[in-house]
Amino acid sequence: MAFNLDNLSRGSFINGGTVWRYATTDGVADIQTTDYFSVAWPEMHAGDIILASTANGLAVLDVKSSDKDSVSVSISVTSSIQFDTSGTGFIGEGQISWNEDDQTLNIGTENDTVVQVGQEVLMIGRNVSGTPLLNGEIVFISGASGERPAIDRPQANAVSGDSTIGIVTQISIEDNASGFVTLLGLVRDIDTSAWNEGDPLWLSESVAGAVTNIRPDPPDRAIRMGFVVRKHVDSGVIFARPIPGLSVNDLHDVVITNPNDGDIITFDSATGTWVNEPQGD
Repeated sequence: MAFNLDNLSRGSFINGGTVWRYATTDGVADIQTTDYFSVAWPEMHAGDIILASTANGLAVLDVKSSDKDSVSVSISVTSSIQFDTSGTGFIGEGQISWNEDDQTLNIGTENDTVVQVGQEVLMIGRNVSGTPLLNGEIVFISGASGERPAIDRPQANAVSGDSTIGIVTQISIEDNASGFVTLLGLVRDIDTSAWNEGDPLWLSESVAGAVTNIRPDPPDRAIRMGFVVRKHVDSGVIFARPIPGLSVNDLHDVVITNPNDGDIITFDSATGTWVNEPQGD
């Protein structure tokens, strides 16, 4: 919570150094933080907890008692928040909870997508493929739409493979709608029954957006998408970590011009680059 002394509403608190200031309809009153205090706030009830930001951390205001004329409150300042480490229930949009399995915080978003803080990187893209993008499908950036990266299905035998960025991580992203893509981290609840745990996974050269455990042969692009973490027909898990497949011409000091059969690559000291030329020249 942020507090502005010039724009306080009834019942809000700010920290003024050694004292708290309590906003009422009549003005701002200074309150010493060393003890309980009573203020005219009949809307509060015993057992209520109020959180407020201070210069030293998060202030916890615990309502001790309340009647129609006054409220007794105790103040303590803490530098951390304790989450329930045994909680395993559903987490909704805008909620945060502790994830015991992954030892991190879960952040609930729309479409039942949950972000594991510090253990995965997600982005929001807009589907321009013409059909729904499904959980576990691979996507590439094809442009921009509605101030979002535009995403579509790539294929390893097409130029789109070079722009591959991640794997869809929600049930579906409807056409022309925005949704989540995992750039780094676990993608859950997909069919991995055709593969074995530990298998490296690649972008398919024959089916757009599909994952395969067979590395594409040259000249198709070998774009590794990650690894199988759990083998299961419904609850399979992939660790997504896209690594683009580079060609010789992608190297910064290599210049290939009109390549022909039998060409070799030689160093050109004048330009400081490796160039192709016919063998024997």
